[in-house]
Amino acid sequence: MNRFIKISDRLSQPFILNVVRRGMTALIPIVLASSIALAITAFPVPAFENWLQGLMGGAVYTLLTYMAEFSFSYFSVILTISLSISYALEKAESVETSVFAPLASCISFLLVSRPITGDVSSKLGTQGSFWALVISLTVTWAYFKLINSKLGSIWDISAGHDMIYRGAMRAFIPLIIVLTGSAVISYILHDICGIMNITEWLGSIFDYMLSSLNNSFAEALSCALIIHLLWFFGIHGSNALESFWSAHMSVGAGTIFSKTFFDVFVLMGGCGTSLCIVISILAFSKYNKHKNLARSAMLPVLFNINEMITFGLPIIWNPALLIPFLLVPLECTAVSYIALRLGIVAPVVSEVSWTTPVFISGYTATNSISGALLQLACIAIGTATYTPFLRLNSAFALKRTKKHVDLITEELKTAEARNEDVTFLDRTDALGATANMLLHDFHNAVRANEPYLVFQPQFRADGSCIGAEALLRWKHPTGGYIYPPLMIYLAKKGNFLPELEERIFDMACLAIKQTEENCGKPFKISANITAQSLKWDKLEDCIEKTEQRYGISPEHLWIEITEQDILSRDTQYIDKITRLREKGHKFLIDDFGMGRTSILYLQSGLFDGVKIDGSLTGSIIEDKTSREIVTSVIELSRKLGLLTIAEFVEKKEECELLDKMGCSYYQGYYFSKPVELQKFWEMLDK
Repeated sequence: MNRFIKISDRLSQPFILNVVRRGMTALIPIVLASSIALAITAFPVPAFENWLQGLMGGAVYTLLTYMAEFSFSYFSVILTISLSISYALEKAESVETSVFAPLASCISFLLVSRPITGDVSSKLGTQGSFWALVISLTVTWAYFKLINSKLGSIWDISAGHDMIYRGAMRAFIPLIIVLTGSAVISYILHDICGIMNITEWLGSIFDYMLSSLNNSFAEALSCALIIHLLWFFGIHGSNALESFWSAHMSVGAGTIFSKTFFDVFVLMGGCGTSLCIVISILAFSKYNKHKNLARSAMLPVLFNINEMITFGLPIIWNPALLIPFLLVPLECTAVSYIALRLGIVAPVVSEVSWTTPVFISGYTATNSISGALLQLACIAIGTATYTPFLRLNSAFALKRTKKHVDLITEELKTAEARNEDVTFLDRTDALGATANMLLHDFHNAVRANEPYLVFQPQFRADGSCIGAEALLRWKHPTGGYIYPPLMIYLAKKGNFLPELEERIFDMACLAIKQTEENCGKPFKISANITAQSLKWDKLEDCIEKTEQRYGISPEHLWIEITEQDILSRDTQYIDKITRLREKGHKFLIDDFGMGRTSILYLQSGLFDGVKIDGSLTGSIIEDKTSREIVTSVIELSRKLGLLTIAEFVEKKEECELLDKMGCSYYQGYYFSKPVELQKFWEMLDK
């Protein structure tokens, strides 16, 4: 399975696949709204139909009809725009150059389609989605190639003008070239080759391929396979075979395979028999993210509207789900065809709308309960088929998410080392999507009290434990344990840092209370805050109320703040730290030695100690410069009456050397890894 996951990962990563996925996903609200409107107007209950058509003099029915017809009739035009925007986002192109790409794509599609001749809906509606996809991707690619070349700088002479005007001047020549090319293709297709409707021409190819099968079992299976192969690549399969379906609309005695047969017994929940996917996820999935998606998609799927699950999971362009996406419709086609041929199930005698809910459609189409029972049997078979592949897909999603989280973590660590900002949440690529997913999930986790604390014990050189630093931990369901600075970054950008730190103080104060009750020795536990926390008006009130709730002394709660975080000498920071120190809290400068204003912090009188950064302590044995810096920090701190805590002490030699230098306390793997609270108590008692 690991080999297949690796292959799937490589197959699903290409740039164009991501563009198509994103472009199709962006259309979900439009498709959902139109499909729901159609489902309401076509609901097969005469009493409901009469009531709806008479509601407000028929205005509601007319409005819903317009909503459905307009979106479906111009679906391909909307798709060209969506795909072009998706392409620009995936390429991270500037707004200045991107704004004209959808225009070029849309105009080119209209040029090639020539909607002024023939049936407009067959060219601009869902039937034309394949050509919309091809033209949009081709034109957008060509446009960006041209505008980012020398041709895009020929008219770049508009300094001082607004961004859109400057972009328009740059885009002029690339647009002329792209639109001229589209016009030439249109002339060749329509005027030379005589292909007046590309969609109908494609449909005629399928008609020719299937016509010789003549309403047979083979025709039914071939149709199911072709439609779902097209769907897998983002092409509306049923609409691509529109002319083929027109010859298979009639139902009645002696006819098994028809459009109604296909809608009722194969497309239950939409393409790929999507109702089976939703049921399988709800019954067997271990991931809340997938279950929440399935719950949200259940109602639309009951009306055979499956875009939420198809693009949300996703299924389209997903190699891990290709086999069941093709196999389940073939299974349903075979079982249903055989059941009707043998007379086990009553024949289809009535046409029904494709939006008719499952079981109702089976009963209505056959005028028999046997039709609904056949649907139930097909759903059971399809669910059993999908389940192992959905588990494989979950493993694939887990691996991909973990990979993206690791990349984000590495980039953040690199930015920290360089003292640079990161902008994960503003990115439009896969890492940006993962970062935004983490932001949403972490906020929900904080609300559900899922993050927890572990404790990094701190020692004297003789091995006696004097306290611990409280460290935040959170395990994402698919991304694994999240790097703590990444959690803080997410909380800052998501504007829920006060909510998170309120939770941290609550957990730290509870730990202090429990430690007091279980240990008789003096101790302290320190919690970390950021400079942004000092801006929080309710910080002091939060700390005080939490201490009162648990009945603990402020002397036991020390507060650490990273040196790189204290870049401001704002009086509100100074006053807040001063008031908290007056109440008994001690303040430490964390990661001391990495910032640019270290000495200013020491002479401020606001701090009680410094924590020497691990990048310095970890190299004091081999590096003379690091050793001299650490010696100076310890000596200066001693003269100023500040205690020193060395971080990341991992070797006996480091501890002995730091002890000779006069360091006060130590923390690191030489003494102990971060531990749970009960283990910390055991160390205090030694």
